[in-house]
Amino acid sequence: MLAAAFERELLRDGRVHDLHWFRTDWQRSGAATATARYRDHDGVDHGVVVKLPITPREWRWSRRLGTTDDAASISSLPVARLFREGTELGPYDVAWIVIERFQHEPLATHWLPNTVARIADAAARFHRAASAFPVDEPASAEDWEALVKSARDHARDTAMPERSRWSAALKELTRRLDKAIERWAARRPIGWLHGDLHPANALARSHDPDAPAALIDLAEVRPGHWLEDAIYFERLLWTRPERLAQKPVKALADARKRLGLENGDYPPLAAVRRVLLAATAPAFRGEHHPALLAACLARLEEGLREVK
Repeated sequence: MLAAAFERELLRDGRVHDLHWFRTDWQRSGAATATARYRDHDGVDHGVVVKLPITPREWRWSRRLGTTDDAASISSLPVARLFREGTELGPYDVAWIVIERFQHEPLATHWLPNTVARIADAAARFHRAASAFPVDEPASAEDWEALVKSARDHARDTAMPERSRWSAALKELTRRLDKAIERWAARRPIGWLHGDLHPANALARSHDPDAPAALIDLAEVRPGHWLEDAIYFERLLWTRPERLAQKPVKALADARKRLGLENGDYPPLAAVRRVLLAATAPAFRGEHHPALLAACLARLEEGLREVK
């Protein structure tokens, strides 16, 4: 129904045509998406994806990072190229974008030994491009005390696997929680993050297995420490240790260093972030898959030896 309401406006001037609506298995947002063709000012047709409605954040960052008319720079864009956009569609107040359509599936669908490195490189290039814009919002501040308390409450549930180990580990963390929160709150440097650094959000413009990747889905872009992107990505692989032969944190740190970005003293901060994320898994019902809980518990117990 949403797609039908806007389709006529999208097709009105003939620039967008051959529209076909779809939804991917990994799509998380409520936006309607379609493949289409887009005819540029020179009459050249391009394969594109139409997304609407999108958040003001995704619209803003698509404009900031995806706009170019220089053919030579397209291959190095850290995000999808933007062909057309707006905040109105006919009589409707709705943000929308028309972006390039990648001809290859996300890196998540064909895991290679260099997949971690390619995603880390894409994230570093995103960080560098986004650093051109001042950070004009506060970094996120999770309520770790409340989350750990909720995790301890859920760990008492008789259905919780390994609940005695969870209770013991969370009790030990509680003794150190103030110091861990203090360290994390003082993290530096603060910059713009992708916010959803997921292998399904990384695509390449070439079939070459070494081709640079670009990142899509910019709705979660926000300020924070680059480790938040790195460990979010790493945490997705905790249940797939065979994919962690190359470490996401080290890979992203190296990629940022090659681009001249500041990393700060990141290993102690990474230990704190891992512990906090692992510890709070029981607080979220959607994360109660036994394999994920087991992986988080192992990370928590291991991390407690590092976070003094």
